[in-house]
Amino acid sequence: MVESATVDVTRTLPFERIASMVKAKFGDLVDAHPVSTDEAAMLDPYVEVKDPARMAEVAAWLKVEPALRFDSLMTLAGWDDREHIGLTYCLYSYDTGCKLNVRVTFAGREVGKMAVPTVETTWGVANYFEREAYDLYGIQFTSHSDLRRIMLPEDWVGHPGRKDYRTPEEYRGVPHLRDGQFFGIGKDEPKPKPKTEKKPAPPATGATTVAAATGAAHAAGPADAPTTGAPAGETPEQKKARLLAEAKARAAGGKAGAAPAATVTAPTAAAAPSGETPEQKKARLLAEAKARREAGKK
Repeated sequence: MVESATVDVTRTLPFERIASMVKAKFGDLVDAHPVSTDEAAMLDPYVEVKDPARMAEVAAWLKVEPALRFDSLMTLAGWDDREHIGLTYCLYSYDTGCKLNVRVTFAGREVGKMAVPTVETTWGVANYFEREAYDLYGIQFTSHSDLRRIMLPEDWVGHPGRKDYRTPEEYRGVPHLRDGQFFGIGKDEPKPKPKTEKKPAPPATGATTVAAATGAAHAAGPADAPTTGAPAGETPEQKKARLLAEAKARAAGGKAGAAPAATVTAPTAAAAPSGETPEQKKARLLAEAKARREAGKK
């Protein structure tokens, strides 16, 4: 066993030094994995705890060992590489400035049989991290004070972090997947549904065009309210102002009851004078719109 008093603690304590100390304490229970030479893996160095049932014991020692003092659990994350499911504990020491990743790997993938002791008595924040790993991967944390889902509702089926997860088509009658959408991997994944081409609607003419432009306000007015014809040379802004005035006139006629919309005559939009500036055009259109509103109130 390495004596704490003889260890030179610095802010650049290398992984190999930390791993040798852990190995000296726990022997064959742990394995050290330095920087991976496999570019596809892209893994940081980590210490593997072979028996998940003893993870809490290792965690407690890593926190109180004077030469290490890993007093912060930065995160605890589940992972699934399609063959195994496991956990990675990312530790940090405020005292030494060192970081350490500790991993556990479960022998099987079956939900209910993947279990590891909680470390919330060592790092309180683990309470929430462990609930997340339980929610997303189905990992059990024995002796946890409040092990329940943290993201999904309690009656949700499955664990979305797993690579074999299948998104349900609906939850309590609410559909989750759009037409042709699917999630999944492997040969058993559902095939996307072929898209159906929508036929274009026939072009609208006459009163139908005005009704579509005026929307709900047109429906609120009298059923037999006439539609004013579009004057020649009408600009898009003038058309919009005219349609709004007609819709308001219909709505006012429907509320009054006695006054039919046909008796309301909105002023015709004036032709734009030559050389009109944008500011003059804006002022003219506002004046025309106001005149139409006043005409609709009479």
